Amino acid sequence: MCRKYLAVVLLALCTPLMASDFSPTAEPCIARDNAGDLLGWADYPHCLIELRAQSSVRWFDEWLGHPELDDNASVALRAVSEFIIDDHGDLTASLRLRAQVALPRINKRLSLILEDESRESGTLRSIPSVNESALALRWLVLNLERMRIETDAGVRSGPDLFVRGRFANSVALSADDQLRVAQSLRYGAKERLRAINTIDYSHALQNDSVFTLYHQLDYQQDNQDDGAFWSRGAVFGRALSANSSAAIGAAQEGVSDAWQERSRYVWLRYRQQFLRDWLFYEIEPRLTQTRARDWDTLPSFTLRLEVHFGHQRREKPARVAFFPDQDER
Repeated sequence: MCRKYLAVVLLALCTPLMASDFSPTAEPCIARDNAGDLLGWADYPHCLIELRAQSSVRWFDEWLGHPELDDNASVALRAVSEFIIDDHGDLTASLRLRAQVALPRINKRLSLILEDESRESGTLRSIPSVNESALALRWLVLNLERMRIETDAGVRSGPDLFVRGRFANSVALSADDQLRVAQSLRYGAKERLRAINTIDYSHALQNDSVFTLYHQLDYQQDNQDDGAFWSRGAVFGRALSANSSAAIGAAQEGVSDAWQERSRYVWLRYRQQFLRDWLFYEIEPRLTQTRARDWDTLPSFTLRLEVHFGHQRREKPARVAFFPDQDER
């Protein structure tokens, strides 16, 4: 399924560039030395993909939308290559694509999204990626500073047609404390009903650290023999500099039937921007114990390489932006 989505993205990138993409007022993303040679072997393909992606979504938005509006469509794309070495020494590689396309001329509340399944249930847990993706149209019903309601309709890996509603609300308990409640309801033609409920409490430490406690309940109609899946844990994150951060977490997972614990784990993640402002890497060692393996300690290691295209972050108040957000990993 990921290959199909990748083919769609590459097909869109083949659309001819518009003259407006090379506006003299636009900040150039390709640099050359005095001899006219490109600086950096990766800059040209990155710039070319970004320009073609922006050009394609603007053409689509202008074709279907209202020409009298001045707002331009935009796309934010992330490509994440992930390499996991498990306790047996086996290497597993995966590619995850995340994209959000804003279409203001069609409707300011409508966007096209491409996301991987780990966004659905692994925001805080730093779980290993799931090689499943979803492509959907998103309607933003309500978008306030601390409340967000949105609905999706699309197709996910399987393939499976689905509709989904999401609600998230945060409450500032104090200048340094926040309580957030989120719920996601999804119904698929094959998967049927899935409901994810999350509550987390975050406490900001000074201006560069945050401590979070969370609890999540995941009900899946197709896997209800043992009840709902649950997870709970704690995460401590710290911004080390403007370009790097680190986090450490510990968690338990299990099923609601007899509230049985099935696994526990601790992990450490370091994230660093390097070479370019659009290039990142993450390293993440992990120790896991599972009931199925008699609680033996199983080590694993994950390396992620992440490439950003387009504008990635929403404007948010500085204090609110510091807390974990369900829309950003």
